[in-house]
Amino acid sequence: MKDDAKGLKSASIIGKLEMPTFGLHELRQELLEKFNYTCQSCGSTEAPLELSHIVPLSQGGTNQIDNFTVLCGPCNRSLGNFRTRAIEFSSFLQDILAQHPDYRNIVAEAQLDAHVRADLTAIRCVEGKEQVILIELKSRSYLRQRQIEDVIEQISRYRTISPFDATVLAFPGRISNREKVTLNRANVEVWDLDYIASTFAKEISSLPPSRIKHIFSMLVTPSVVKEEDVLLQRLHDCPPGKSHWMEYQSIVQDIFEFLFSPPLGIPISESPDLSGTNRRDIVFPNYTYDDFWRFVRERYNADFIVVDAKNYKNSIKKAQVLQIANYLKPHGAGLFAIIACRKGGDSGCIHTLREQWAAYGKLIVLISDDDMVAMLNAKGARGHPEDVIGDVIQKFRLSM
Repeated sequence: MKDDAKGLKSASIIGKLEMPTFGLHELRQELLEKFNYTCQSCGSTEAPLELSHIVPLSQGGTNQIDNFTVLCGPCNRSLGNFRTRAIEFSSFLQDILAQHPDYRNIVAEAQLDAHVRADLTAIRCVEGKEQVILIELKSRSYLRQRQIEDVIEQISRYRTISPFDATVLAFPGRISNREKVTLNRANVEVWDLDYIASTFAKEISSLPPSRIKHIFSMLVTPSVVKEEDVLLQRLHDCPPGKSHWMEYQSIVQDIFEFLFSPPLGIPISESPDLSGTNRRDIVFPNYTYDDFWRFVRERYNADFIVVDAKNYKNSIKKAQVLQIANYLKPHGAGLFAIIACRKGGDSGCIHTLREQWAAYGKLIVLISDDDMVAMLNAKGARGHPEDVIGDVIQKFRLSM
């Protein structure tokens, strides 16, 4: 029997949540034995272990024993900030392919000609026939349409250099069905988080503990209805147009609250200024020390994140930008705002966004439906949805 120093930390980790019918002591002991007193992320057998939900309760997880794993303290605290590195994902994929009976001759950084290397190549056996496949790797938890187009262009260049029976895009995240269709039409297979986790489940389970293995293992929960999927469906089902403005505003608030609260505070709806003439749809208090939102607060004077939902059928225009700009004041809500909209902005809108930033220091970013889909996919893949907003800000700033 292991000593107490290697046992699970006490009920402070569990909180006041309703526990399974068996006792806490029995739960602790069964989990320790199940996981051989080993952190399921880094493999440590020395550090005290903490109990961790595989699927968080906020995402539909339960307090049943099969939804728990054990992690050392540093892994448990850092997992939420984990970003998959390209080299780490490449090594992970090589390891599982090497163990799979249908794959052989896996080569990383395969030389296609004197100047071009492919991320991975392999030989795959399908119904008794061998295929030479090329695998393009991306390490992000989400991919935008522009990045999908870049992948297709890159793979097309590879095809002109060397013939392949099949080409694959592999990444530890999720994309929309529309983007999957785009890739399939270009004859590119999609190996996303769900495909890799289900197709190579046996091989993944046999790998030694690691952070990336734990990420994949946590997300294989087909019986759980995930909140991000519910929100994606609500967004898809909401028609654009003024008659559905209230429904769209509610969806936008629920999406941003699900994605960012915490670390942001509980949203305040329909908040007016003193005159009552300027009223904003949603305001999130921003007093967090989370890296991204702290940077936004300190750089863009954003003690509050102001979000305006515009359920317009067409692109946002200048007037909508000026409307939210009137609400932004350095000693009030701050100088940062988000307009959530269906289709982005027209040329007049973009010009006004640039003018407000350059002349008045007010940074107003447009987040479209595509952006919200990318954020929800990133969240579902245990990625970082705030990176999508960061991409939008970066693109805007570099265009100045």
